[in-house]
Amino acid sequence: MATPNNSPNSAASKTSTTAAVTVLNSGLTNGPLSFNSAAFPMKLTPTNYLSWKAQFTSLLAGYELDGYLDGRHPCPVATAPEYSLWARQDQLLRHALITSVSENITPYIAAAATAQQAWETLAKLYANRSRTWVITLKERLQNMKCAGRSVSEYLRDLKTVADELGIVDRPLTDDDLTVYILNGLGPEFREIAASLRARDSSLSFDDLHDRLVAHEESLHREDNRVDLTPATAHFAAAPMAPRSGFGPPQFFSWRRGDSHQWWSVPVTASYLAMTRPDLSFAVNRLSQFMHQPTTVHWQAAKRVLRYLRGTCFHGLLLRPQPSLSLHAFSDADWAGDRSSFVSTTGYLVFLGSNPISWRAAKQKAVARSSTEAEYRALAATASEVIWISHLLSELGVSPPASPAIFCDNVGATYLSLNPVMHSRMKHIAIDLHFVRDLVDKRLLHVSHISSHDQLADGLTKSLSTARFSTLRSKIGVANGTSVLRGRIKDNNSQQIKS
Repeated sequence: MATPNNSPNSAASKTSTTAAVTVLNSGLTNGPLSFNSAAFPMKLTPTNYLSWKAQFTSLLAGYELDGYLDGRHPCPVATAPEYSLWARQDQLLRHALITSVSENITPYIAAAATAQQAWETLAKLYANRSRTWVITLKERLQNMKCAGRSVSEYLRDLKTVADELGIVDRPLTDDDLTVYILNGLGPEFREIAASLRARDSSLSFDDLHDRLVAHEESLHREDNRVDLTPATAHFAAAPMAPRSGFGPPQFFSWRRGDSHQWWSVPVTASYLAMTRPDLSFAVNRLSQFMHQPTTVHWQAAKRVLRYLRGTCFHGLLLRPQPSLSLHAFSDADWAGDRSSFVSTTGYLVFLGSNPISWRAAKQKAVARSSTEAEYRALAATASEVIWISHLLSELGVSPPASPAIFCDNVGATYLSLNPVMHSRMKHIAIDLHFVRDLVDKRLLHVSHISSHDQLADGLTKSLSTARFSTLRSKIGVANGTSVLRGRIKDNNSQQIKS
């Protein structure tokens, strides 16, 4: 607000008074405005030009004085009656610029004759630096992670940086802010993050804050609840979330104190995996962190429990087969372990259409190509198939043809058939000669199959719910609820008749 001078001739005597802005009058219709340091609490430094500029121009625009800085209110000729008022106001604005910058910047504008010259000098010096500061702030947003903090603390720190961008006239939209927030959350927020990304409308920061805090509280309640009863637990459609991966343990700051509670889950599930091939990959992944489990692994273990609760009546459906042909599916997830980049081997062996052997395991060394990873998986599958063939022979069962192994990698398939290519894979020579020798002796043959028809895909990586359910059905894991309920009904009817 403007403060009138004590002169009785002042036309601005009707305005109120503040300590920040003063109207100076010397008999003129409108006196020049003088600004003291209280009007500019933020001093210009080499890193805050845009925020300081917003502070300065907004005040001048309120008094319609910004034209002195951008040239829209040029200097009149010296003989014009309004020259005196213009010169006085220009010098007062020049004084305001000098007092609103830090001491080390003052020498750069001290020689400026007008406020416009001082303003342009500051723009040339610091405009580019301020753009760099905007980029720095956005990089801070991109690299900011929750990292063991509470959601409220994480959102508060991120909102502070976002507000700085708004101050420097680079505000973020609600969608941009939502993306930055969701990217910094941990894997335990993956499900709610996916639902928030799929929304058709934007969420305000307050709404997003409330939802994430509520989800965090639900995770804490679930973390403290061990007994998963049907009334309190929601079922999982797959034992592991799609594209879920565990980084090195040091990436997570919190560990569970009760290790026995954690150990009981993968140990118990490993026994179930003997009759449930759909659990093999999840059990294999969880068993790799027995020595140092973290909250992320505990969340994954509870997902397995929820999956088991929803599929407690599932099991292998074995059907009588007219032909006892032996065949297997071999697959590998190249560098699927993001902490060590070791590939994962998975295979399924079928007798007719019934699965009789399966495995999901980490390979012993890092593979330098997908073909190498697939061929190592092929060698492990061949070893299992040959062992089962000998076992069947001892039992007096003779398959009608040599076993077949189906692989979805063209390079690995050609390597088992073409000895010329062996020179390119000398570092896995043992596996090469082992498989090649079996193929030469016609003890087995290797065939290519499309990735869509690869049944061992679910034993090497976490898949989407639809893909996982399809493969589970093709493998032979079926819901036995109808069969069990039918037998219960038959037993009850027999008891009633008796």
